Amino acid sequence: MVFEPSEYRAIPPTDFLSWLFDGVVDLEKDILIDAVDDQNRLNTRQAVSLVRRIIAGLRAAGLRPGDAVCVHVFNHVLYPIIYFAIIGAGGIFVGSNPAYKASEMSHLLTITRPTFIVVEDNLLADILPSLQGVISPSCTFIFSVDAEPIVVEGYRWWSSLLCHGEQDWIRFEDARRAKSTIATYLSTSGTTGLPKVAATSHYALVAAGVSMQHSNSEYFQVSQLICLPLFHAFGASFVQISAFRHGTRTYIMRRFDSEVFTSMVDRYNITDIAAVPALLANIVKQKISPLVIGSLRRVWCAGAPLSSALRDAMYGLLHEEAIISQVWGLTEFGRITSSGWDTKDRSGSVGSLLSNVEARVVDEQGSEISDQGVHGELQVRGPSLMNGYFNRAADTAKAFDGDWLRTGDLGYIKQGNVYISGRLKVLLDLVLLR
Repeated sequence: MVFEPSEYRAIPPTDFLSWLFDGVVDLEKDILIDAVDDQNRLNTRQAVSLVRRIIAGLRAAGLRPGDAVCVHVFNHVLYPIIYFAIIGAGGIFVGSNPAYKASEMSHLLTITRPTFIVVEDNLLADILPSLQGVISPSCTFIFSVDAEPIVVEGYRWWSSLLCHGEQDWIRFEDARRAKSTIATYLSTSGTTGLPKVAATSHYALVAAGVSMQHSNSEYFQVSQLICLPLFHAFGASFVQISAFRHGTRTYIMRRFDSEVFTSMVDRYNITDIAAVPALLANIVKQKISPLVIGSLRRVWCAGAPLSSALRDAMYGLLHEEAIISQVWGLTEFGRITSSGWDTKDRSGSVGSLLSNVEARVVDEQGSEISDQGVHGELQVRGPSLMNGYFNRAADTAKAFDGDWLRTGDLGYIKQGNVYISGRLKVLLDLVLLR
């Protein structure tokens, strides 16, 4: 039995940046704001100009279509700008965990083969051994967030990319090109061994954005606070699609700090946050006054199952109109399900299928289960699916059952809602947006 979404939407066959920026109405509204230093902010007009300047700089540095660029930087208002510029120049963004040491970085560089890297100045020493003989200093751009940056001789400052005027991003209106042009290599954490990378196309990014749109008008002014890592698909979707396509004012934290986080919610009257269960558990543990986070109206939670005890404890701190929306997704696919944006669900469901996403449940023999409410492995398909694991044809083949992606998650679907109950014993190196 194939479970279908409530709606199918057309996917524009365009490059991601054209879809993201060309329909923006208010170019002057501040969109990206540093949560600690709120004078450090960008509106869409400024963001697009910076993207175009970095595109020109990357091309002047020698970036060719299909070249990969690794970004090894903590969250910053310029992080999405650098991301946009890389794929806008025709390159491929490689997200890197700033906590990586040399061995982990060596593996990432080996499987993604980047031509350039943008690295934060105070992170360079930890990964320097992995860069030697792989990426030359002339192809290494040092990013600094400090007034007095660490001086690194022989390397190029990222700001040198801003000195070559402006150039437009690659543009196309062709489905075949949109599907074949890779935009990102995103690491899958895996459950054993070192990670692989999922190759995701412009078409898949646009499809993921289309599935996130809802037709209901907001009844309050939305502002969101993001502290989840921007090298992961879940966190990135908020500073890209929610921020620019939906026009949501977005405050960005360098990394999560529980006391700072809740104080920022209070300071900026934040309505929406992106979270994982561990983050919510940390908030509950603080035993803060509900007034501190009283402005929250939506908590988007992904990354791991949300227990009913933690959910109820969090609801005890939130405004009565606030909603906790669980999201289920995969690095290989993006978001698959979400609880209703205006519905409080206490059933334990991770929500219903997003637009254009289809699912089925199969038994231990791989046969499709025809009844609702029967446990099995959940498999999904849709336009936001990755093209495959880069340079890992065998792993790509194992991840699919025909055109269905094997999620590795056990669960069932009933009355349109998806329930996750566990993991398969045979591990597939897939992960819930972690």
